[in-house]
Amino acid sequence: MLLKEIYGVDVFPERISHATDSVKELLDSWRKRSREPIYPIVFLDALVLNER
Repeated sequence: MLLKEIYGVDVFPERISHATDSVKELLDSWRKRSREPIYPIVFLDALVLNER
């Protein structure tokens, strides 16, 4: 019902199930991928203060 209210389209539950089933295999393979032991992280701080 939310899609109808926001976008004005009717979507049947079967269509949503088909869409989620189509990406489920891709998601499962992504979750099971090999991971690196270390991931580099870069943190940038862009705080600017104007003082008089």
